Amino acid sequence: MGVETYFLAVCPDMTLIGEAGGWWDYYLRVTPDIPATARGEAKLENVSKYRPTLILGKREARRRTQSYWRTMPARLAKLPQSLHDFVKSHEITGILCNHYFNLPIAKKLQRQAGGCKIVCETQDIQSRHMIVSNPVHPLTGVEGDYEAYFQDELVCCELADEFIHLNEEEYETFEKAMPHKRHHFILPSLPRAPAPPATAPDLDFLIVASANPPNYRSLCWFLDEVWDHELNKVATLRIVGNIDYMFLNPTEDERFRRFGEIFVSRVEDVAEWYHRARTVLAPTIDGQGISIKTLEALSYGRPFLFTPLAVRGIASRPEIQRLPGLCATADEFKSALRTRLSSYADSSRGQRENDTAAIAAYEALLAPEIYESRLCALFRPRQGDRLSNPTLENTEPTQGAC
Repeated sequence: MGVETYFLAVCPDMTLIGEAGGWWDYYLRVTPDIPATARGEAKLENVSKYRPTLILGKREARRRTQSYWRTMPARLAKLPQSLHDFVKSHEITGILCNHYFNLPIAKKLQRQAGGCKIVCETQDIQSRHMIVSNPVHPLTGVEGDYEAYFQDELVCCELADEFIHLNEEEYETFEKAMPHKRHHFILPSLPRAPAPPATAPDLDFLIVASANPPNYRSLCWFLDEVWDHELNKVATLRIVGNIDYMFLNPTEDERFRRFGEIFVSRVEDVAEWYHRARTVLAPTIDGQGISIKTLEALSYGRPFLFTPLAVRGIASRPEIQRLPGLCATADEFKSALRTRLSSYADSSRGQRENDTAAIAAYEALLAPEIYESRLCALFRPRQGDRLSNPTLENTEPTQGAC
């Protein structure tokens, strides 16, 4: 976008103090490619235990939910000296904050940076995720409900000036709950997939899944209701990702005994597996927010079979509605698998159409230049601001940046 940026990493956990037992070193080691002008870490100091009662007071801590407590690390973390130096040497035109629980430290920065606006990417309704894992209030013993969690999330969100929402439900929910704020619906972007090798695909079907409960429940449904021994005899399926760890326990021996050979576990280069697959599957029956593996499959332009929940958050987009391969039930999914197997015997006009539809959806919704133009319109410098890239002065807001 032709601007200089500072990337600030915020300590995510009150128990990770100082050097956080090597986690900061690990973070730096695995993120050398962040393309920022400068970067730094907001570390916690002099905090030995996650005790909201010491920070908020006992009455306030009992009244607040874990949604509110999630902001504690950002409230206590220190801005690094390198960020102070960056602010002194640059005119800051905007702060992009990912997740509401990092807003307190963004607010500290805003005060030092001349009051520039804070734009928060909500990245789904976080209260829905927290209510699954933290329903019981540790101070009161009472099981919290979603509304209480969400109200605390909204309280914390007041620190932002504007919001970017990454899926349709998220946008509609926050716009309704906070009509006094500006809201923008901007789909996330994925880089274009690397060019495929000259070799032909050698796998019939591919599923990519990391280890989390929604993926686990979705795969259980797929293995129980869709994939059977008959399909397993005539088709090659591989499940790539560390989801295999969730099946390696006594209660899942039966599924692993039947289909253990199809699990590949975590791989270094997922692109290789996408290129090897004739068709990518997304048998999703659970989960919140936009599905990254759906976006990834579209970025590779692979033929695609999917359930309705796999396109959650983007289902109303015309490009998504034009995608072939929607399977509403287990029987429909099984039938689609058999139809796709039959199509491999010829040049497969239907498969080429699926390729074209996936690529069209990616180019219209997820290409980097689409995201960049909308973000640029949002952070467009004021008249007279100096730019390192003058072409940005001619960037016009695009449709959809509400």
